[in-house]
Amino acid sequence: MHRLRDLDARDRVLAVVLALLLASPFVASVAKAVHQGYTPTNDEALIALRVDDVLAGHLPRIGQPSTADAYADVDPPHHPGPIEFYLLAGPVGLLGPDVGMLVGAALFNLAAVLVAAWVAFRRAGPAVGLAAAVVVSAVAWSEGLAVLSDPISSNMGGIPLLALVALAWALLDGDLRLVPLAAFAFAFVAQQHLALVTISVGTAAWAAVGIVLALVARARARRAADEPAEAPRAWPWLAGGLVVTLVAWGPVIGDQFWGDGNLGRMLEFARSSDRPTLGPRAGAVQALRALGLPPMIARTDLTGHDLTARLSPVAAVVALAVAVALAAIVVVRWRTARTHATLAATTLVLAVVGGLNGANVPDSIESGRLNFYRWTFVVSIGMVLSLAWAAAALLAARRPAVAESRLGTPVRLAAVGAVLAFAVGAIAVGGPQDRRDEEVFRTSRRLGAAGVRSVEGRKTVLLLMHGQSANLSVGPAVGLDLVEAGHEVRVTKGLGAGWGDHLVLDRGEHVDAVLLVATTKDAFASPLPGRLLRREDLKASLRPVIAKLAAQLRGQPLVYSERGEEIAREQLGGTADQRSLVRYAADALAEKPEGVLQVTAVVKLLQHGYLTSPQLDPDALAVLADSGNTLNWGDDVLEVRRLTVAEAEAATGRTLRG
Repeated sequence: MHRLRDLDARDRVLAVVLALLLASPFVASVAKAVHQGYTPTNDEALIALRVDDVLAGHLPRIGQPSTADAYADVDPPHHPGPIEFYLLAGPVGLLGPDVGMLVGAALFNLAAVLVAAWVAFRRAGPAVGLAAAVVVSAVAWSEGLAVLSDPISSNMGGIPLLALVALAWALLDGDLRLVPLAAFAFAFVAQQHLALVTISVGTAAWAAVGIVLALVARARARRAADEPAEAPRAWPWLAGGLVVTLVAWGPVIGDQFWGDGNLGRMLEFARSSDRPTLGPRAGAVQALRALGLPPMIARTDLTGHDLTARLSPVAAVVALAVAVALAAIVVVRWRTARTHATLAATTLVLAVVGGLNGANVPDSIESGRLNFYRWTFVVSIGMVLSLAWAAAALLAARRPAVAESRLGTPVRLAAVGAVLAFAVGAIAVGGPQDRRDEEVFRTSRRLGAAGVRSVEGRKTVLLLMHGQSANLSVGPAVGLDLVEAGHEVRVTKGLGAGWGDHLVLDRGEHVDAVLLVATTKDAFASPLPGRLLRREDLKASLRPVIAKLAAQLRGQPLVYSERGEEIAREQLGGTADQRSLVRYAADALAEKPEGVLQVTAVVKLLQHGYLTSPQLDPDALAVLADSGNTLNWGDDVLEVRRLTVAEAEAATGRTLRG
């Protein structure tokens, strides 16, 4: 076991420099989000409300609601636990939700990266620790700035899984002092999302195997020794792990026995067999892609579809060869270099468990989300480090002088340069940089500010929502603004799963004011009730362009190009069904041109000659094509309105006191 305090002054400076470089993309992620005007919307706003509950003493016991009801006819479970809400309470309490959510998420992810590098150093020494720092620095590059400080539960467990796997490796290698930290890492990862339960439980089971093996080895060594040496006691660390587990899982256990029984609902959902899944073939493909070359951590443009697409014969052979190489490392190095062998074994086990998890991903539109497959990046990291270690061992065997030499300055500088390159790449041109709902951060702030001003001096505010974006994005953001301003927010029945049952309006409860957040797809939709406080049109600058093209299309016979099918294939790619859907939308141009012209795929077809008649203004088409599809969850007109109690009663169909 190696300790940081045993390093000489030069290596301590190196460790600090590497830690700062590893941290730089996470700092940049927070800074960029703040510059973009980040404010929690959608699930992030609902998470912020749960954090506010922690600060206010309404202690949550389970995680956010899941979409499990879309895949099985069962009482849908929530995600496993509320640990993130409690841990975010500190940053949010100090910095507020806008910055605190970002800082908290970035700290959790950065801690996972640093723990993984530290575990490699602790178990294998400075050379492997230095290599690990280089390899894990690629996480920021491949995952992208937007993910590094993203608090949403489907992303939040991805990078911390790296720490959990590293700690499982250490436990398999006999490092029982890390049991409490591993117990915490398991609780954090497992509680984030249903999609992480199988991965985290499988990793924890592997770690438990390591604990048992370590205890058995200690017992054998004690019996074999004539004069047993004073070995460090294991029980304090095992007891510490038990205490951490009980504390971290206390709310979840309490809910199971004295609440809604979310763990039971999770088991019922897992047993339901009527939901279609991707299947074993897709799971095997995911595992092979994670083990394949070039490594996944060298990619910045992956989606879930990339991980489930058919493997080429060459890619499959390469991935199988890598798996054989890792298995060979386990067999050959088990007696002579156990730490290396256990790393390779842990990588293979995670690939198998990940493949099993991937096979059970629901076969739905959500299967394209990369969030379900972030374990593959961890497998890729383990694979690269294992193979690099094996290559170094072979070189040392052929050249003993290499094995006996210490890390030289050139090696140190090369490592620092590599980590710096990954950091700069992550900040400048790495993986996904844009955040969900980025286009409405400032819009949400303005809507929230208008709503807060309108109800100043009113304590209890009923918040109604109309439209997809209102329910899924800006409505929760406005609700969070009201709570931060000191109001008691209430929502209607049916929203308790996401907002919290204590925020659902009770029958006969007094209401001081009513606000309506309304979003539509049509700037000329029928007027909604109430007094308009603020209106935001995401396409205000494009309305004249859309109106000009609509006038050229409305009521005109459509004449399609003979190359229509070829144009659709060139511009849209995708499946035949997807192209047919776009062509179906294009057929409605003459009847509903304003709506259809807001579909970017249709505009691309028109721009490239899909219609030969009527002739459309090419400059106007170019403006629409370049603008992208400026929508928020399908809506482009966002409003906040103040309703009277009578108007609210008419809208909700229930009697309100006010």
